Amino acid sequence: MINKEKILGLLGIASKTKKIVFGKVALRNYISKKYFKNKLVIISVDCGKTVKQDIIKRCDSYNVSYIIPDFLTKEILSKTIGKENVSILGVTEDNLINGIIATVNNGGDE
Repeated sequence: MINKEKILGLLGIASKTKKIVFGKVALRNYISKKYFKNKLVIISVDCGKTVKQDIIKRCDSYNVSYIIPDFLTKEILSKTIGKENVSILGVTEDNLINGIIATVNNGGDE
């Protein structure tokens, strides 16, 4: 089982340190630009079908990692980062990306 508190904590840190990207245009640029070597896109479970398909397709074509945690709704994601109506975001800090991926892969046990 994924440790959701740890993931939400890491997303909160990313938000406070301004290491997140959200919004249609910003996410498309984040996915396609080579400025960031390590990228992670986080998609909420209740994200719109066409938006989700578009982002997943872009992530696949640019070889960008993405996750869809089963506990992460738009409401929880938005509250965690202190914004409204955010269903998808990108993380730009390597250490936070590694921490989130490790938590997902190891179920929170490091």
